[in-house]
Amino acid sequence: MNYIKKNKKIILNILFSIFTYISIILYLGIYLKSYSYDFIINIIYFLILYLYFKFDKNYDKRTKRYSIILSIILSFILVVGNRVNYAIINNIINIYDLKNVFISIFIIAGFSLIFYRIFCYMFIEINKIELVDTKKEKGLSKKFFLLMVIMMVGCWGIYFLRYYPAILTPDSHYVIHYSEFKIFSDHHTFIHTWFFALFFYIGKFIFSSKIMGIAFYTIIQMILLATIFNIGINYFYKNGLKKIYCIILWLIFAFSPLHGHYSVTLWRDILFSASFLLIIISIYECIINKCCVKFKYLFYFIIGCFIMIFFRNNGIYIYIFMLPFLFIFCYYKKKRMRVLYLSILIIYFIIKGPVFDLLNVERSKTVEAYSIPLQQISRVIYSDEKLDKSTIKKLEKYMDVSKIKNSYKSYISDPIKGITNSDNLSKDSLGFLKVWVSILFKYPDTYIEAYLSQTLGYWYPSVDYWAVGTQIKSINGWETVNCHSLLNNNMTNFVDNLKNNKLPFGFFIWSIGLNVMIILFSSFILLYNREYKKLLVFVPLYALWLSIMVASPVFSELRYVYALFICAPFCLIISFINNNKRKSS
Repeated sequence: MNYIKKNKKIILNILFSIFTYISIILYLGIYLKSYSYDFIINIIYFLILYLYFKFDKNYDKRTKRYSIILSIILSFILVVGNRVNYAIINNIINIYDLKNVFISIFIIAGFSLIFYRIFCYMFIEINKIELVDTKKEKGLSKKFFLLMVIMMVGCWGIYFLRYYPAILTPDSHYVIHYSEFKIFSDHHTFIHTWFFALFFYIGKFIFSSKIMGIAFYTIIQMILLATIFNIGINYFYKNGLKKIYCIILWLIFAFSPLHGHYSVTLWRDILFSASFLLIIISIYECIINKCCVKFKYLFYFIIGCFIMIFFRNNGIYIYIFMLPFLFIFCYYKKKRMRVLYLSILIIYFIIKGPVFDLLNVERSKTVEAYSIPLQQISRVIYSDEKLDKSTIKKLEKYMDVSKIKNSYKSYISDPIKGITNSDNLSKDSLGFLKVWVSILFKYPDTYIEAYLSQTLGYWYPSVDYWAVGTQIKSINGWETVNCHSLLNNNMTNFVDNLKNNKLPFGFFIWSIGLNVMIILFSSFILLYNREYKKLLVFVPLYALWLSIMVASPVFSELRYVYALFICAPFCLIISFINNNKRKSS
């Protein structure tokens, strides 16, 4: 007994390491399989054992509390997400039975133990990391800033030559078609369509070519995107970020295949996402200067907000979500800031209301916002759950129930939206929601599984799904523009392979869930260090994420949350800048 007391920590570390190792084996699906005999798999155990002993230290209550919370969240995401992903790949409808619930709890516990140790150590050691100097720099000269923009656009030039005049998908062709034939519709956002049309017609006028008109817009988009990225890098350089990290940031944006491909893609999502960087820079400047903001940053905020609310239809919901937090922060500071926030909102409703009515702009369809409820109801019917005749009759008003079994796909709502009567749904949204709620009380477990399947890619990091647009030859019988490569075959193949998720480090380039984790991790650092005000910077990004989580039409559409990829590195930097300021004060 005395021996056990003396060696209690050693025994516990061995037992915990075995527990975690078994959890990993179960998570990977190689329990009682030949893979368990693999050399590398067994070496993993000794690495886990080393980590348990390495991080076996005494920590304060605050460190323990935040480490426990973060470790449980991360473990839940990985374990539940892994099971849902497996079900989607193998077309399994009943994801969780009693056995799977027990196994998942076991794995979550095993993961939480090791993550807890790692995060405890991390929260203590992270204050020793210095990404910033205490003094502010002057920032880049105008000439050097311009050079950085030109060089970044030059790095993306290989994508422009490969996909000349642009990467075009169905959404792109709608924008071109609406512009050419002056169709006033807000389905693909009216403001973005005519922003594109402005440069499209300028290019077409100068070069007398439709293709050159599109190419001209693509170049303008590349320049705007590179300018916004370099504004972000230059801003944090002025606020003390060391030169080496500024260079790393520039290299990431210039050479990442994601940013290269998206810079030449004709989507409203590109500039919409870039606008978030302008917004978070403005908010951060407002925080550190206690609402005494220079005109330049007010201009960034206004431009960023207008792009956000007018380039995507969910932008207004993001802005409305931000407003209470912005008002609370500046309530006792500056009246003019509150006036500014309200003015942007008023301008939005004036343009979307009287101005759009005057121009006879066609509104977007309500069905887009009901993707998840439609999927949940469809999963109930697809799973052969029993619904009474009166419920079925009510549903038939909104969707063709007889076609659900052949149409339902757990990861995308487009097939179900195709058999939905959008007019009836728009006119009687309340009636539809009543039916949805009545089924919810009968089959909550099916609703949860449908929701997890429909949103998986936005929280689970290991989802493999397309991210870059692919060329199409025709749409609705319209005359279309097809991209063609101006490179030789070898270079064309090289660029094509860059969008392959299976390439080394592809996970770090294309994973939505990873960027969500980076932002979550950065938030916890700020919370841990009591830098609560700085969390206001993260509000637009969480609002974007939540807007997709409540109305996602597909389970892992990277372009919808491209802003997270742009802003995540800066969020991480903000958390470290705060640490060093706190440390030096």
